[in-house]
Amino acid sequence: MIPRPVQLAGSPNNGEVLTVVLPLNTWAQIVDANVDVAAAIAVTKLANGTADQVLTTAGTTPTWAKIVNANVDNAAAIAVTKFANGTADQVLVTSGTTPTWAKIVNANVDAAAAIDVAKLAPGTANQVLQTNNAGTAAVWTSFVGATSCRSNKNMAASVTTADGDIACATAVAKAPVSSTTAGGYIGASVNGISVTVGDGTKVAVPCYFSGDGGTTARALRSVVAGDLLYWNGTVALYQLAATDIIDFTYLTAAA
Repeated sequence: MIPRPVQLAGSPNNGEVLTVVLPLNTWAQIVDANVDVAAAIAVTKLANGTADQVLTTAGTTPTWAKIVNANVDNAAAIAVTKFANGTADQVLVTSGTTPTWAKIVNANVDAAAAIDVAKLAPGTANQVLQTNNAGTAAVWTSFVGATSCRSNKNMAASVTTADGDIACATAVAKAPVSSTTAGGYIGASVNGISVTVGDGTKVAVPCYFSGDGGTTARALRSVVAGDLLYWNGTVALYQLAATDIIDFTYLTAAA
């Protein structure tokens, strides 16, 4: 037996779809259907949420909820806890597990220091911040103007006969200006001709400054008032005579 076609009564309205309500087919409209996966179409109507809410699910039924200052801990569920506001000038930091508010107060600028490990004390008037000679920490230092020293000029040389003899009985008159690791210098000349001065060494140099009788050569940046010049004739290829004239050239702090 061949089924006879059934002609539906009327025409569908805008938004209607064909549904089956046995034994007859009818036209019906889907109105705000429940989107729960287990729900039949148009069984319930999902009410509108309020301002700023989002649609969430607890695993069974979709609901409207508001995310309010959610805990930013990566292990926290959304909106499980409310993260309190910090105070003025605080920043958000982490201990490795939980974010917290903290204030950075004159942090130690040492490259190896953690934030806020130490407080760098203020310097005194007119000081500047620079790295220490070891290159390990920032320190406050006073800027000192320098001028050429007028002392230690036209000095009579001492007579030398062997390496390590005193080149001049007149000691360094004033402390040379303080220097950095890369700077600092005091020079010497004989009869107006410059000679090489050992910088912390007395080996293979014509002369060197020392503060312990010539036993130890002083680094050029560490020479102080009272140091003496010592002579190595075998390196200079000549010995000094009383008629030779010695000059030192260095800077001292400006008055």
